[in-house]
Parts: sequence; structure tokens; C-alpha cells
Amino acid sequence: MRRDKNLIKVLIILFLIILLSACAQRAVQKVVESIKTPEVNIEARFEGIENNAVKLFISAEITNPNPVEIDIDDILITVRGENQQKLQDIKINGGVIPARGGKEFSTEISIPLSIVSEKTLFIEMQTKVGAAGIEAKLPVKSKATIYLPELKEVLKSPEVSAFIKVDGITEDGLKITPEITIKNPNEIGIIVENLKIVTTSEKGEKFIEKKLGEIMIEANSESSFKESLTIPISSLNAEILITKITGDAGAIGVEERLPLNIEVKTQIPTLSSVLKIPQIKSEIRVKAVERKADIRITINNENPIGLILGDMIIKMFDKEGNKIGEGKIAGKQILANHEETLSGEVVLNKVEGEIISKIETSIGIEGVNERIPINAETTVKVEVGIPSPIPQPQVPLPSLPQVPLPSFP
Repeated sequence: MRRDKNLIKVLIILFLIILLSACAQRAVQKVVESIKTPEVNIEARFEGIENNAVKLFISAEITNPNPVEIDIDDILITVRGENQQKLQDIKINGGVIPARGGKEFSTEISIPLSIVSEKTLFIEMQTKVGAAGIEAKLPVKSKATIYLPELKEVLKSPEVSAFIKVDGITEDGLKITPEITIKNPNEIGIIVENLKIVTTSEKGEKFIEKKLGEIMIEANSESSFKESLTIPISSLNAEILITKITGDAGAIGVEERLPLNIEVKTQIPTLSSVLKIPQIKSEIRVKAVERKADIRITINNENPIGLILGDMIIKMFDKEGNKIGEGKIAGKQILANHEETLSGEVVLNKVEGEIISKIETSIGIEGVNERIPINAETTVKVEVGIPSPIPQPQVPLPSLPQVPLPSFP
């Protein structure tokens, strides 16, 4: 009987506990339901690019409309791209917000530069709030959108300068060396790609087009390089050499690019400035009796390219400047780094005293219109002697009789 009474007491106690627990849960539920959802204002803005990353500032202003203070759990910030792909998560420490008060929770986020290709970012915030001493929490969520600027608004375009140096001429063509400098004025490193050099005449005739490799340039620094090029010899017929350097630049991992474009105009050098002008050496042997002059001309081509020697006009003058004869020796091609000797004869109408020989010709290169005039002058003295007497026939002398000499004692 006593056992039954004890069992009844236990059942009554359990019933009371369950009843009180249910009442407590209802009370807690009522407290939680009585908590008004805090007002959340998210601000997200682009701060710039630093250390090869996009810097974002995110702020959550949470206002407590309740007559009691509330607890804010740690806040989870999620950054998503245009296709809702998750780019980064970051947590902000929570805290207590006083009754009918507010508090700002903020952080800075650095995300790889590759997101610059995304035009729009979505910011998600989630946390939980509750009353002090109560485990039950009320979930709080909010969203914001941030629009990223275009790359050209974020990065400064690299500064490009170039100088075209003319190195000389060979059988292959005119040697030039573009010296190019690219300056990166940004706080981050950039990559320059698709570099191309195109040279043309002022009339648009293309001489050469060459693609170059990519160049990495660190923040606030510059890169200089040279590129040896050979353009056709016919380029010497132009007046202006136009060199266009194009390409694009951007941050590593970012699809969007900034165009590079520079044009440099260079005066085409004259033929005489790229060639070593050969010297003419002449030897003259005057034949006084025949009234002729034998001429031997030597020309040494010290250039690494063959020359075309024009016809040589030879004019002979006496010391008073009167022309006493004229002749011509046909021109010819002189091989590179080669010496050539030509000879000819000039008929003179006067042979006495000093004779002055003047040689005029020109040199050029095949395919080039310009000709370089060259000349030489030589003076020779002709000694005119007394004519030899006319030989006379020799007459034998008569024989005399031989007379014996007298002998003395």
C-alpha cells in the first residue's frame, strides 16, 4: 500500500515538473517572440587594389528596437560573384546592443584580383540575436550589392616611351633597334602582353611586323628592353619611318585588359650617313708622243654591302684650266668589303706642263633611289725635252799611205 502511495507521489512530481517545464518553454517562447527583429543596414564599398588583391570595406549597422538589450552572435559575411559562386567568408565578432540602441560591426576584406572581372558582388550577412540569459536565438539575415568599377577606373594605364636607333646597313637590310620603356604607375604589379612592333613608311608601306613576349612589371617600377630588327633596304627610299608599338596590360588573373598604343616617327637616314664613302685613287701615265693618258683607278668598298659604281667621267685640264681631253670608264658593281681596279685611256689635244685630271662618278645601292656623288683630282707634270737630232749617215774616212819613220843612230 505504501508503495502505491510513493508511486503516486512520484507521478505527481513528474507531472508538476513537466507542467512547469512546458510553462517555462512557453515563457521563453513568448520572450523570444516578443523580441523585435533588429534593423540591419549593410554598407559595402570598393576601397581599391592593394597587394594584388581587391580591398572591400563592409559595415553592418544593427539597431535594437527592443526595450531590453540584445546579444548579437558572431556575424558571418559571405561574398558571392555574379553567378552566386562563393568567393570568401569572413567572421565579425558579435556583441551586446543596448535597449533601443545601435552598434556598427565592420571589417575589411581582401579578395584576389581575379574578381575584378566580376562586375557585381553580392554580400550576405547572417547572425542570431537573443535576450541575455536565454539560449533561444532569433536568426537575422541581410543582403547588399556592390558594383565594381571597370579596370580602367582602377588601374592607371602604363606609360610607354620609345626611341628608334639606326645601327647601320648590311646585305640583309637596314638595321634598327627600338628601345622601349614601359612604366607602371600602379600600386600593384602588372603584366604586359600581346606586344607587337610594326614599322611602315609615311605612305603606309609595311616594312616589318614582329611579336614580342610578355613582360612582368612590379608596382611603381619600369621595364626597358631593346629589340634588334632588320627592315628592307628599300626603306631608305622613304622619308619617315613610322614605328607603332601596341599591346595590352592588366593585373594577373584578370580578363579585362587596358590597351597600349604608341607611335614613333623617325627620320630615315640618308645613304651617305649609313655608308662609308669609298675613296678614289688614280694613277695617270701620260704618253707625250701619242698624246694620250693611261688612267688606272682603284676603289675600295669597306661596306658590308655591295655598291653600284656609276660611269666615271674623266676630264683633263691644263694649268690654266682649259680642258684638253675627256673620257669615260664604264661603272660596275663592287662587292662588299672588296677592292676594284678599273682602267681607261683619254686622248689629249695638248701635252705640256701640268695636267690636272678630274674624275666624277657616283655610288648607290640596288633598290635605293639616292646616289652619292664622289670625285677625285690628280695633278701630273709632263717634262717636255729637246727633240733628239735626226741621225746622219756615217761616211768612212780615206786611207793615208803609211810612211816609215826615220831611224836615228
